[in-house]
Amino acid sequence: GANAKGIMFSIKAFDKDVRFTSFDVVGKKSGSSQCKVYTRPGDGSDGDINGWELILDRSVTIGGVPSTLGSFDRDVAVAPDALQAFYIYCDKGMLYQTGEVENMGKPFDSTGSFEINVGIATKKLFEQNVGFGQFRGGIRYY
Repeated sequence: GANAKGIMFSIKAFDKDVRFTSFDVVGKKSGSSQCKVYTRPGDGSDGDINGWELILDRSVTIGGVPSTLGSFDRDVAVAPDALQAFYIYCDKGMLYQTGEVENMGKPFDSTGSFEINVGIATKKLFEQNVGFGQFRGGIRYY
């Protein structure tokens, strides 16, 4: 798969509230990485740096298998039919699945509770869009 330091994507809840608590990421290489997670309502795919809330900022050990980032500072509740954007950034890089431009903002995977949309990958924090990407890892929610 491709790798980047950041992946920005949105999640749409289906017919009930979903609360997100953490992500698991696949590191580009094994070791310690400073990771941040930001969130905001909406699709978040425009690359706009305004309106994001930092909900995780810590050093984590990541590697070639999904590794948990640990709990967000707060659970992120998403109401039925609402879109919530997330931006995960790890300074040592993460793997992601490349996506197609025509699928931007469209779902590539779903559970019974929500769908995950194709987003964008970045090389720097909120900078240097390197392509369209699908988040590759785990999503912790209830």
